Amino acid sequence: MSPLCVGLRKSVIAFAIITASAALCSVTGVAPAAERKAADKSDWKAPARAARKKNPVEPAKASLDAGKKVYAAECADCHGPRGAGDGPGARELKEAMPSLADSKVWAQTDGELFWKVSTGRGDMPGFDDMLEEEDRWHVVNYLRATFGTKAQARRGDNRASQASARGGKSE
Repeated sequence: MSPLCVGLRKSVIAFAIITASAALCSVTGVAPAAERKAADKSDWKAPARAARKKNPVEPAKASLDAGKKVYAAECADCHGPRGAGDGPGARELKEAMPSLADSKVWAQTDGELFWKVSTGRGDMPGFDDMLEEEDRWHVVNYLRATFGTKAQARRGDNRASQASARGGKSE
């Protein structure tokens, strides 16, 4: 093969890889690094499709217990036992962590919270490749029942807190 053909072939392959990567990013919702960095400096908004995603796991006692175990193992080091962002690992982070008891956190849907747990941002890793999907939903249920009760009561969404009050039995 002539050098011209080899160079052209490499260019075509590179173009195909870039095109396929861009298509994959648009389908999966994964933004290029430059977009992620820009998004990190603004409000952390989940995509509309994530906000609409329904939680398939009822906040029963078994789910809350499973979520508590995952939180203790994966989240408490930074978020702290009270969700205040004051865990021992938080001292090493570049940015201060918001409190999980903040009503702005709990004004979000379960789908938005699930997306944030799954994708991460900045110092927070995404757990989509570290935790099973069901475990991430357990964490959302545990967080809402543990840290979100007051915010939920203010907005009338207390499904998890009601389940917790009934000993984890959901309706």
